Amino acid sequence: VMLLCVLGLYASGADATLIFDRPAADPFTAGTFFSDVSLPREASTPFQLDAPADVHGIAWRGGYFDAATPGATAAFVIRVFDDVAGAPSDTPFFSAEVLAEVVEFPGVVAEFTYTAQLSKPLWLPGGVTLWISIAESDDATNATFTWRKSSESGTSFSRVDAANGWQPFAGSAAFTLDGVHAAAPVPEPDTSALVAIGVLGVASARARSSRLRCPAS
Repeated sequence: VMLLCVLGLYASGADATLIFDRPAADPFTAGTFFSDVSLPREASTPFQLDAPADVHGIAWRGGYFDAATPGATAAFVIRVFDDVAGAPSDTPFFSAEVLAEVVEFPGVVAEFTYTAQLSKPLWLPGGVTLWISIAESDDATNATFTWRKSSESGTSFSRVDAANGWQPFAGSAAFTLDGVHAAAPVPEPDTSALVAIGVLGVASARARSSRLRCPAS
């Protein structure tokens, strides 16, 4: 509920709702993925929206291998990839650095809930498998971040960097997405298209002017 309230402020005139929910498992029934820029290690897990939507915010749970305690905020890199033969593509079609709010999650082990909102909505299609990675990039924690799993079933992937490629691992990472269901945005014409239209318009106008000046035969 608190997440919806925080992220709802960014809904740009519409109420943000929970559009994807994969809850974290009890820490004793599912493990974690290492996902930390400084390690380096990036974990990516698959997901699919029921319908097209503008994503405004994201939340996830995790902790630190070195039993560190983060501050009130922590820096992360969030990336979204297309699916290629059941694995993430090498290059993300979306990448953003975010500053997530951190709240300690009560429990036997030291864990935290992270919430972040995007600087602008990210439109994602529905009914299509995509992959998301969440990796900590905050030097202040000086510890290795671990992303909480939702279960040990399914397959996620991890990599050191793009040059080394993705390697499969068992389990699905937990996270939620907030946003507004929306149809695909209408693409705006790029600069070259506008210039071409302008050139054609000028040429047409000159042709008409020439015809008007020609004497009748």
